[in-house]
Formats: sequence, C-alpha cells, structure tokens
Amino acid sequence: MLLARTQSVYAQTADGYTLLGDRVLVSSASHWEGWATQAGVRVIDATGTVRPRRLVDEFNAASNATEFSYSLLQDQDAVHQGGISVAGSNPDSALHLIDGDVTTYWEPDRDADINDWFVEVDLGRSLIVSRVELTFVDESLGDPFLRFRVMISDGLPGLDGEKSFFRVGLINRPNKDQRTFSFDIDPQRPVPVGIEGEIVQFVRIDVLDSDGPRAAEVSLIDYLALPEEERGAVDYFRVTTSGRELLITKDVWEQLPAELRGPVRHYRHERPRLAEVGVFALGENVVGLTQRDVQRDADAGGFDFFLFQTFTDGIFSSWFPVRPYDELRDLNQVAIDLRARYWLNRVKLLAPQSPPQAYQVRISDGALDPSGDLVWTTFAERRNRSEYQHVEEVFPTQKVRYIEVRRLEFSGAEQEEGNLAEIQAYGEGFVSGVGMNSPFIRLGQQRMITAVDWNGQALPGTQIEITTRSGDEIVQIPHYFAITGREISQALWERIPNSVR
Repeated sequence: MLLARTQSVYAQTADGYTLLGDRVLVSSASHWEGWATQAGVRVIDATGTVRPRRLVDEFNAASNATEFSYSLLQDQDAVHQGGISVAGSNPDSALHLIDGDVTTYWEPDRDADINDWFVEVDLGRSLIVSRVELTFVDESLGDPFLRFRVMISDGLPGLDGEKSFFRVGLINRPNKDQRTFSFDIDPQRPVPVGIEGEIVQFVRIDVLDSDGPRAAEVSLIDYLALPEEERGAVDYFRVTTSGRELLITKDVWEQLPAELRGPVRHYRHERPRLAEVGVFALGENVVGLTQRDVQRDADAGGFDFFLFQTFTDGIFSSWFPVRPYDELRDLNQVAIDLRARYWLNRVKLLAPQSPPQAYQVRISDGALDPSGDLVWTTFAERRNRSEYQHVEEVFPTQKVRYIEVRRLEFSGAEQEEGNLAEIQAYGEGFVSGVGMNSPFIRLGQQRMITAVDWNGQALPGTQIEITTRSGDEIVQIPHYFAITGREISQALWERIPNSVR
C-alpha cells in the first residue's frame, strides 16, 4: 500500500528506466532500447524480454525484412526499406504477405490489367536463399492463383537499368485447389562444388491468368446468397437438335421457344488471394547484422571507411575493387569486428564480376598472445581461377569475433582485377555473451538502494550477471587501441594512421 501511494505521487520516465518513488524500474522494450550494447547481439520483444541473438541454419528472411534499410552507391541520399518494394495493384494490402498471418492476404485488383497482377518482396539485404514457399488462403477465404510464376533477383541492374530476374517457379496448368507451393532454388550461376542456394534480395510473383467471373459454377440459390461483389457471370445456352449446347446472350435465350432453351449456369467470381510468401535463407548474415550500425568519426572516415561499408552493407549490388594485401606493411586487409563472439562455421565472399583470383581468410575469437596481439586461425591461400562470384571458407563451428579477408595478387599484372561486394558469415547458436549498460540513472537526490530484484531465466551452462555502480559523477578514463585490439599508449595512438587505430 505504501508503494501504491508513492507511485501515484511520483513517477518519472527517462530513457532506459522509470523512477517510481522508492524504486528504479526497468521492464519495457523502450527501457531496454535505452541501454547501450554491441550492435546486433540482442533481441527485444514487445513484452520487454531481452534475449541474446541466436543464429539458425535456416529461417524465413521475409518475416523480418522490414527491419532492414539500405542505400545504394548510385544514390546515397535515398534510403530503401525492406518489405514490399512494389505491387502492381492493391499495394496497401501487400504487406500482409510477410506478416506471418495466413488469414490476411494480398488480392490483386480484379479491374486492373493482368500485367499489373504482380508483387515484389525486398528482403532488405542479400542472403543465400534455398527455397521460396507460397501459401494461399483457406478455401473458405478465397482461391489460389490460376497460373503464376516466381522469380528472384540479386538486385543487379540489367542492360535496361532495371533489376534482372531468374525464374525459379512456374505453374502453367490451371490450379484450382493446391494452396501451398515450395520451389527449391539451385545456384543460378557457376559456383564451386558444395555451394548451395542463390544470392537473393528480391522475390517477385507474377499472376499469369485468371478465371475472373467464372471461378466455379454454383446453384441459383447459392448465387443469390453470395455478396454482390462475389457474384460472377451468368451464361445462357441454346440446345441444338444434336444435343450440343451453344453459348448465347440472355436476350436471344429469352426469345427462344422453350424446347430450344438450354441451361442457365451461374458462377462465383474468382477471389485470388495470396496469404504468405516465405523466403528461406541458409542463415542470417552476422556481418550485416553487426556492421550496419557501425559509426566512425570524421577523421576515421574517407576512402577506407567507404570500402569497409561497401563490403559489409549486406547489399550484393554495391561493389568495389579491393586493393591487394601489402604483406610487408600489413595493410589493405578488410578487418571486421563482430563486437561479440558468435558460433560460426563459414565465411562467404561475393562479387558480381571479376572477383579476386586469389584470397585468404583469417578468423579469431579475440584471444591475445603474450605480446598482446590477436591469435588467428589462418586458412590456406585460395585460388579462384574460374572467377566464381560466390565462394566460401568452411570450418568447424567455433566462436569467432574477428574476421579478416586479404585479396592476394595472382598474376601481378596491373590489369588484374579483384572486385568484392560482400563479406558474409554464417553459423548456428546463441551469441556467447551480451553486455548491456544502463544510462546514468539520475535519482534527483541522495537515495539508499538496498536490493536489486530481477526476473530472468538462465539455462544450464549460462548465467546472468548484474552489477551496479554508485556515485554522483562519472569519471572517464580513456584507453587507446590498435585495430588488432592491442592497447597502446596515447602517444603511439596519435602517431599511427587512422585506419589502424
């Protein structure tokens, strides 16, 4: 009762917490959003529950497409949002295709031209997709598409400047009752042995045909019971002396003698309604998850940061030449810090044209050797003489925080190219640790806090650790690091180039 009185008298909400008279409360999604943490390591649901990020080996990438946004090299000022990129008709309902609810749907406008019966899903990033699934509404809610095709695109523009699509599914026979379809996606370009799936950012569904006002014949009683918008055609027939039925107009039918009048057939109007589009990727690219929010100060920007963004932005259609690794000065490698340790088992390199003909990948879990340098697992130098646009380094599942990619010189010729669009990493399992720090909690006056109560679940082999720090001011102590993670002096830090700080 004392708590109830104090709550009614005094409650103050700030970013990351709420003050309630005699307590500091952290319980909502908006609270946890105000706590600082590494990019991409946590998931906050609507109930205010925080979970460590979990990587899975297959998932529906369309289900969270709206969480991703991106800019293209040719138009840095425009921000594109994942979700539904375009719909030829009824665009307002197209988002139902990826809402996870099979009772909601997208229905093309029956009055629109059949060429406008299409919809495109933008995943918001490029992933390796293994199949596309379509789910149409239940029979009580509508009909499947009569004829349709499914196409995919990696986002690269064709000769006309528009996206190029590959067809991966075609239903060219009249389909009246099948309501679920699954289309497996094999590589659409040459790849090394063992690589599955295809690079996909967009999925497009085109409706090719419709029964329109003649979806199904119904009795006169059922026809009259239909809502006006669902009543379809009414066909009148004449019977010939040989017993054949000829379709005629209503006016002609009414003028015929009774013995020549054929049947009158009533139809329900077609209701083509697609409920869900599932785009199943081989996993979530953890590089894209963790690097999209990376910020650098102005001094650390410039060309090096432009390259870093290009290779980690999650978009296959943005690419740039990568410079050969300088072994003597240990320069020009692409170094990625995932900010936490993830259980990974493969690193992929993607390039739309002229990929590196030789390369090398290194990974590290963040452990340091006695001199303070990172301990690396270095894979063998690889040759890509066939110039595959999609290659990968596969290894036993292990904790990884740092990834380094080196483009190696193959021929030494000046005209040798080595373009790179994406560095991607995949795995399975929870991130090994998540740290979250609250903002400075301003109590307004001196208070005595005597206990911390929390609700949570720590499964076997895991733990939740809560620490507090008190005081009326914050003392900042700067530490200086090289890009390898080794702590160095301020004087040395100020002398070395920005790219290796």
